[in-house]
Amino acid sequence: ACLMTRERTQAVCDGFGSAMRTYGVPAQVLTDNGKVFTGRFAQPPVEVLFDRICRENGVDHILTAPRSPTTTGKIERFHRTLRNEFDTRQVFRNLKTAQ
Repeated sequence: ACLMTRERTQAVCDGFGSAMRTYGVPAQVLTDNGKVFTGRFAQPPVEVLFDRICRENGVDHILTAPRSPTTTGKIERFHRTLRNEFDTRQVFRNLKTAQ
């Protein structure tokens, strides 16, 4: 896992690629329907970089049903716990300093 300041396409795809190099290619990956992960809601629908990486590596990309937070409830709760645990109200100059 890696810390990202924003959910940006290149950063997310770089992080996913790094994880695959470190831990191996997963059979499946579950994501929400964010624009970083899918272009199926675009008009016309398009293949985004994350989808292409999955396709090229034989990863079955599973999308959660729209507006179904219970599907990803455990990770969402984990994110909340992390935010609460590390919310020191300290402002860091940059991501490197925070790490």
